[in-house]
Amino acid sequence: MVIGDLFLTLPGRLARRFRRARNRPRVVILVKGGLGHNAHVRKTASSLDRAGYEVLVLGARRGSDGEAAGWVREDRFLSRVVAAPRQPLSRRHRRAVRRRERLERRLDRVRERHEAGTSRQSRFSRWRSGRLQRAASRAREAEKRIYVQAKARRDREDPHDLGRYEAAWWPLVRRLGPDVVHALDVSGLAVASRAKRAGARSVYEAHEPKRHVAEDGKNAAGLRQVASYAAHADALIATSSPLADLLVQDLGLKTTPAVVHNAPALDQREPPQPGLRETAGVGGDTPLVVFTGVMTRRRRPGVVLEAMTLLPELEFALLVREDDPWTGRLLERAEELAVADRVHVVPKVPPGSVVSFIAEADLGVLPFARTPGQDLAMPNKLFEYLHAGLPIVVSECKAMADFVRRHGLGEVAPLADHEAWARAIERVLGAPRYRERREEWEALKREWSWERQERELLAVYRGLAAVAGS
Repeated sequence: MVIGDLFLTLPGRLARRFRRARNRPRVVILVKGGLGHNAHVRKTASSLDRAGYEVLVLGARRGSDGEAAGWVREDRFLSRVVAAPRQPLSRRHRRAVRRRERLERRLDRVRERHEAGTSRQSRFSRWRSGRLQRAASRAREAEKRIYVQAKARRDREDPHDLGRYEAAWWPLVRRLGPDVVHALDVSGLAVASRAKRAGARSVYEAHEPKRHVAEDGKNAAGLRQVASYAAHADALIATSSPLADLLVQDLGLKTTPAVVHNAPALDQREPPQPGLRETAGVGGDTPLVVFTGVMTRRRRPGVVLEAMTLLPELEFALLVREDDPWTGRLLERAEELAVADRVHVVPKVPPGSVVSFIAEADLGVLPFARTPGQDLAMPNKLFEYLHAGLPIVVSECKAMADFVRRHGLGEVAPLADHEAWARAIERVLGAPRYRERREEWEALKREWSWERQERELLAVYRGLAAVAGS
């Protein structure tokens, strides 16, 4: 065990004494869910480690299965996932639960005696049993009513469940005594704010644009909560320029936040074997379109299935989780459209191998539903397709559509029009590839690479050091 790992096992008082002796500034990155396949967190942590910081990535998952067996050594840093506990019940709610449980136990005893034949079904016993049933039913309704009221109150007062993540993370963060707490997305905002009051520097990375826009009229409380914490962070990072501009406007910032895109590194690993086409069972001369990422209700690869009914030669590979319910629904839709034999679910590959793996395809797609948040987003898959040299067809979400048009990377098609998607795919497959313009492609990759984004990230941290030393 190295001395940095030993620190993580020390009790609080000894840990604080050890903190004064350490020779590298400590950064704790807070990310809901943990590392998983989160390439952006891995790249951020590795870059900070190379820059001389000691990096710890702390995740949290809801439920009792969230707790991992201590710290795990990654390539250049340590990570851990803890359980995010439920918020404690109010005294009124606890009383309601106890009353409901007490009545249900009494009712169970009466039923057991009746089933065992130890109590005659007299009129009195039937009356008592009915009375208990009605009382237990009222108790259940009362408990449900209190739960609904408490949830409505939490939704107003803590719409992003920050209290739950604070309960999960703060005891560890306090013991670790970091110099910087980096909250990736909103879940860690309360902890970062609390750490700042304890003397650390706080960084808020606005990773999800939807946290900063009103998409459905129900999240006004969430917007207020995020703004109340984010405005007081020592540094802010946005994942796209439109989002950075929005933060300036909404938070009243004097300077525009740094923009750190989630772009791939130039140094990509070799693709795993077998390659994409062999894994999907698609020959080298067959046109192959690829979709990568997490399946959600706002990511609509179903429009590609509908376009395939007009493109009988086209094959479709999806790098998604096969056990995801959204994947199952998509495959059912493929059956309905009679294109299932041309749709291939391919297991995900390590983040550092995605670009080289998908380069065997002919086309990448980003069929996202247009929302105010998605209009601000520049998803990492956009840059992965660019680095793989794949022409791209995207839906009309503003930021990524503008990017594709500006750099001549492909086509834009309305999500609701599968015929337009079919025409866009045909045009892209018939046009010269931009990767054949080698010099221009290499320049684009360098501009939109992690190596370039890393400079912006480290500039933020140098600014924090300057503030701390002033």
